[in-house]
Amino acid sequence: MTYSTLIQSAARIASGVSDVFTLPAGTKALMVQQIVTAAATEVDDILAMWLQGSLDGTTFFDIGRFANVLGNGGVQNKIMIISREAAAETELLAGTDASMAASTVTQGPTPDLLRVKYTVTDAGADNASFTFSVNIGTMR
Repeated sequence: MTYSTLIQSAARIASGVSDVFTLPAGTKALMVQQIVTAAATEVDDILAMWLQGSLDGTTFFDIGRFANVLGNGGVQNKIMIISREAAAETELLAGTDASMAASTVTQGPTPDLLRVKYTVTDAGADNASFTFSVNIGTMR
């Protein structure tokens, strides 16, 4: 398995996306790891995160979504596993952008271009901050 960092560990108070990651040729499966080392303090503060794919590097769609991290959720380490060799699920290329339900993963063929999209929701006016990183492991 080969590992790469998609998002370096840092405190974030705003939404964003990672750089586009190109899967190595012949990738059969991938693991995406979300590591939260500090969470905001209010329960209604939310970090939401999606793994997205693209055929052209411009238009992205949801492949998987981690469970939301709540402001009082503390340290967390979550892994999303995707088999690219599984039978395709229907409606995979539905054109969704950050609308997939939490704790959902679509198995089956995925494009070679991936990114991580995340949103930080502040329940109040205290500038919710989440410190996190995202790594990807690929297997041929």
